[in-house]
Amino acid sequence: MMIKAINVDDFRQALNVLELQMKAYLLEAQWLGLSDPSPLKDTAASLAASGESFLGWFKSTDEQSSPAGEDRPFAGVIAFKQEGVYTYITRLMVCPDHFRKGIASSLIQYVDQIKPQHAPLAVYASTKNIPAMKLYEKLGFRKQSEVKTEAGVSLTFWIKS
Repeated sequence: MMIKAINVDDFRQALNVLELQMKAYLLEAQWLGLSDPSPLKDTAASLAASGESFLGWFKSTDEQSSPAGEDRPFAGVIAFKQEGVYTYITRLMVCPDHFRKGIASSLIQYVDQIKPQHAPLAVYASTKNIPAMKLYEKLGFRKQSEVKTEAGVSLTFWIKS
């Protein structure tokens, strides 16, 4: 297993992130009964302009020799951004073929290790996404609040100090 940076300014790498995002979020949208999930509207340009840092999870060090996604696409991606006192996890996606293999946990733990020490990790996740709720709780996040989006989706705000 290897985690390394993804350069979403590179069009090919951005397209690989978008492909995984489409697979993962479309499946999540189906689970949650959403007809028009906003992550499915992203483009390579919107990823590049997001100001987020992206990391990919690869199966082995063999992928080190090939740029992200060229021959062996990543199995998971996390994006994060520093805002105010928090390091926000802004995206977390795992290829459906690799669910329940610890990839999401590994990515979250990696960001927790590299973020500024004083900055708590924070994330909003769909309240109906029970696997995500269990994962954040297992990793030491604490529920802070719930909010509803304009689309009527209930999100839970989690913080890990």
